[in-house]
Amino acid sequence: LISEPSWEERTASLGRSPVDELREELARAAELGRAGGKPWDAGVTFRYSRGADPDQSTYWLDGDLALSLTANWRVNYSVHYDVKEQEVASQEYSIYRDLHCWEAQFTRRYYDGEWQHYFRVSVKALPEIQAESGGKHLRRGIR
Repeated sequence: LISEPSWEERTASLGRSPVDELREELARAAELGRAGGKPWDAGVTFRYSRGADPDQSTYWLDGDLALSLTANWRVNYSVHYDVKEQEVASQEYSIYRDLHCWEAQFTRRYYDGEWQHYFRVSVKALPEIQAESGGKHLRRGIR
């Protein structure tokens, strides 16, 4: 049996820093772990809660969808639906683009009757070098 070289051996032989190797290892693991290697993932959850007063019960339907359109493009969408009130309480979508040594992400969220957005472009190796617009910490929560 031929064993795979250790992380330290791979790092030393490639002449890269351990940080670079770890970033690549985590990226590979994330890619393989994404929905079992599938280009999409989806889920639906139904939640019900009730207190002492039956009129205070809530019914929620949560849905999410994640698509990897190509190796460089990812799209995510989630929705939080209030079944009792028959309205969308919140929803969000984000678009991510790998731009070789740069990365960009746009997020748009609807919550409490208003739309918010956040856009960021950053250097992968130096994430502190970035340009951003919108609310970095978008308000989120459950009504």
